[in-house]
Amino acid sequence: NESGIQCREGVSKTYKEPASVMVIIDFFLCYRVPIMIKLYCLAIAGYIYLGSGWGDDISTKHNGSLWSPKWLRINYVQYIAMLDGALWAMLEVLLIAYVGWQRGPSLGRHSPGIPGLKWLLEHVFNAALSTMGFLWVYST
Repeated sequence: NESGIQCREGVSKTYKEPASVMVIIDFFLCYRVPIMIKLYCLAIAGYIYLGSGWGDDISTKHNGSLWSPKWLRINYVQYIAMLDGALWAMLEVLLIAYVGWQRGPSLGRHSPGIPGLKWLLEHVFNAALSTMGFLWVYST
């Protein structure tokens, strides 16, 4: 077990089991990539709908072609880009907080599977990059 690998004096719990709301957070964090891919597909469907002409004239016509967007399509792309940056930043911060909570008893110990400084810096960088992307799109 991990207690032996971590050279602990006795056998002890090396991580916290999720319960209640933490189970939902754990599920969402484990499947964050497939969930985001589904959201990207939904966003692409919305983009296509805005130029389809299937709705009323104001919302689905005169928005340009697929590769040359106008009006609502341009706004839609900007809103989706901001939402994407904000979602990924929140997911990375949530992941850092959750792993810190779950692996708290083992942090600082050297054993396989324990997130280290490299893991932390990677996810802090991802959160910062996503936040900068959100702010860049928001400011333009």
